[in-house]
Amino acid sequence: MDAKNTLSGGCLCGRFRYLLLEKPIGINDCHCVDCRRASAAAVVRWGTIHAGNFEVVSGELKKVSYADRVRSFATCCGSPILFQVPQDPEWVDVTIVSLDDPSPYRPEMIIWTEDRLPWVMLDPETPSYAQKKTQCPLVPSCSNVERANHRPGPNPIRIESHDCSAKSAGAS
Repeated sequence: MDAKNTLSGGCLCGRFRYLLLEKPIGINDCHCVDCRRASAAAVVRWGTIHAGNFEVVSGELKKVSYADRVRSFATCCGSPILFQVPQDPEWVDVTIVSLDDPSPYRPEMIIWTEDRLPWVMLDPETPSYAQKKTQCPLVPSCSNVERANHRPGPNPIRIESHDCSAKSAGAS
């Protein structure tokens, strides 16, 4: 991604700023209890990028480990910024609403609806899952759940190219 396509974002008070050097993928709305409590919101919208494509411009992050996951918050005001699973260090999830312009990032799925607060309305046009998605996001007929769901967390899906079609092609 060149400089004109770099995405910028930051925290509530503006002291923490960052750049994304790629567009996030796997955009989802997470209703899990941990995301709700960590953000003090009914739902959190996440997108995934390569960890090396997240660049801090100013300020610092405070990392908080809980339930085998690491969440990062702006030290200046506490805004939630990142989520990462230590077993999968090459990827990081970014809070979409911390982007300067989150408007283009409609969720591709809604996850952890079993934890959804009863007064939160779901968009019937967006696929939703009681927990996390367990189907390949690139080829809907793919049944390779192991490949498509290779890590826990709010954003389990990060497949850049479909390499499980051969395995699922013979499935009936």
